[in-house]
Amino acid sequence: MTRFNKSWISLISIIFIAGTFFSCQPKNKTLWQIGESDNSAAEFSLAPDEYNRFLEKDFEWEDRFFMVGVSETKTDWPYVLPGPADSWGGTSGTAGWRSHTLSILFGLEKLPKKGEWKLVIDLANCNREEPPVFKVTIKGR
Repeated sequence: MTRFNKSWISLISIIFIAGTFFSCQPKNKTLWQIGESDNSAAEFSLAPDEYNRFLEKDFEWEDRFFMVGVSETKTDWPYVLPGPADSWGGTSGTAGWRSHTLSILFGLEKLPKKGEWKLVIDLANCNREEPPVFKVTIKGR
């Protein structure tokens, strides 16, 4: 079943400003970000309507990653993540136990001695009928 129905919205516009880190000190500074917070998917891979090429572009493999400062948003970060019922993402037969993992790698030359940091993730849309589970792991936590 490869139709593009309501379930495609399950994360179609998961416009993932994934990794906008801000220092909570008086001057907020963005360390890195993927995409723009503009409710558009134009800058992401597969946008605006090539969701069905998700498998072809190898976004389904757990060892694929986005390296900040090296990877390109237009080719290396999809505008959509399949949900458990989205056969176009390769998960229909393994729904409930296979998830898609998108890893982001980045480094900092020097960490500030003190300060608080915030991870901001801006999702543009998701499937209300079959909501996704969204999990973030940072340094194993």
